[in-house]
Amino acid sequence: MSGLFRKLGTAVGLGGGHGARLEKAKRTLERGDHGQASKLFFELARDGDAEAQFELARLYQTGKGVVGSAGDAVHWLRKAADQNHLEARYLLALVLTYGARPPADVADHTQSLSVLFPHGLGVEPDHAEARRWALLAAEAGHTESMALIGYLLAAGWGGEIDAAQAAKWYERAAAEDSAQALLGLGTLLAGGWLGEPDHRRAAELYRRAAELGTPTAAYYLGLEYLYGFASKRDEEQAAHWLGKAAELGNSSAQRALGQLYLHGMGLERDASRGETLLRRAALVGDTEAMALLGDLHRTGGGLLDPNPTEAANWYRMAAELGHKPSQRIYGLLFIGGIGVPKDAVQARTWLTRAADQGDGEAQCRLGTLMAEGIGGPKDLKGAETLFRRAADQGVADAVYSLGLMAQSGAGTERNSTAAMDWYRKAAEQGSAMARFRLGAGYAAGDGVPQDYAQAIIWTRPAAEAGIALAQVNLGRFLMQGLGCEPDYVEAELWLRKAVDAGEVVAMTALGELYAHWRPDKNMAEGRHWLTRGASAGDRRAADLLSAILHAPDASDAGAKVGDETGAAPETKGGEPSTA
Repeated sequence: MSGLFRKLGTAVGLGGGHGARLEKAKRTLERGDHGQASKLFFELARDGDAEAQFELARLYQTGKGVVGSAGDAVHWLRKAADQNHLEARYLLALVLTYGARPPADVADHTQSLSVLFPHGLGVEPDHAEARRWALLAAEAGHTESMALIGYLLAAGWGGEIDAAQAAKWYERAAAEDSAQALLGLGTLLAGGWLGEPDHRRAAELYRRAAELGTPTAAYYLGLEYLYGFASKRDEEQAAHWLGKAAELGNSSAQRALGQLYLHGMGLERDASRGETLLRRAALVGDTEAMALLGDLHRTGGGLLDPNPTEAANWYRMAAELGHKPSQRIYGLLFIGGIGVPKDAVQARTWLTRAADQGDGEAQCRLGTLMAEGIGGPKDLKGAETLFRRAADQGVADAVYSLGLMAQSGAGTERNSTAAMDWYRKAAEQGSAMARFRLGAGYAAGDGVPQDYAQAIIWTRPAAEAGIALAQVNLGRFLMQGLGCEPDYVEAELWLRKAVDAGEVVAMTALGELYAHWRPDKNMAEGRHWLTRGASAGDRRAADLLSAILHAPDASDAGAKVGDETGAAPETKGGEPSTA
């Protein structure tokens, strides 16, 4: 038979028995004989049958009857898509949207595999091509392709973000009850991508999608109720929908529902069930749930007995998966030896990981370790760089630490003016230590003009925040009438607070208050406090006590104590903040 007749014969054969061959292949597939089905589909696919090409691609995608190969799946999907097969176009667009990795135990580039699988075992995402195929299928009326092209347009994958066009495709698919389109349109409306956020309509769309069994939609609907976006806050409805999503395996919903149980929001408080839900989410890779479990076991949350070791394990799991806050917290656990052995090197390692990801708090803490040479070499320049990066993110402790470096001349020349500028910035961001040092600067005239009224303005909030040395300074200002009228009662109050906090110089100041500054001097009480201060190692207390003991009479003693008192503020301490 000539080549022409062979071709005609093949064509006639396809025309006469092709349909029967395809039906046979499908029946074989339905029986579960995937190996035989793949052979039958391959013969038809090789002859150009689009349906067989699509079915063969699905077998390669699932690895049933053939060795799984995303590359071969895409190869056959392209052939079917080129023949206007709508399902193939949709599935091809879907694979190209997300890509597909080869099995972990094979190397796609090895020579043997490249011979067996010329199209490769994996597929890289190609969003531009995904858009093209999804759009072709959508324009032909394929509902799920409408939802997919809506998603690609909304996400800006394969081109510019076009929320308006995305919404049009979502609307068309939503009219046909596409759960993904309902969800996508809801997110556009809730996120304000189409104008003002419309949470009420978004919640309606989420509800429709949730009723179709979409766990993400149920999760989002639960959040709408939890935060009261669409209507008034309703914790019971929030718990209901989060529960639906959690039952369907949504880890974010499991995490959120776990928190509701832990806090008794919309549900009866149940620490065991809450912890179990967080654990379920964590065990499928939810790093936020891991971190929450770390928090729960570290403190107990008033619900469980604290378990530092358990907490450290959860933080470690999240940290190893790249969770920045957990990397920072895990590093800090090594500093305190909480649930892990004390290990400054490990602390520095984990803080570095978080800092490299841009975690401002970690940058600040790592800067402190580097400035002090803890866990590695001392590096003042590196510390300053980290403090500046953290300061740029608004970390007040980092701004404060830059002030300390400038004031002490660490790594550079001492610059009190620059130090006070940094302290002011940190103080305005709420740093109590920065307020204390700024107040001390005004009292001493160091870096700013001496101004006791300003000293009081900045020192008082630091004292109220529990900074013991600020309490001492405020007590001194009040008892000496510096920047204010003398107030011996309030002065005593602040000095006693500082004594209760263990501040030795507060004992000395109380001794001065009783022995000299109060109009109704009490030398016995003065000697008592000066003796305590001297016994605790304060040289000033010892000198003042000596002046009292060697004075010929009480009035002379009072004069000598007065001669020794000064307005210099207490500023001891001063390593970069680790709080």
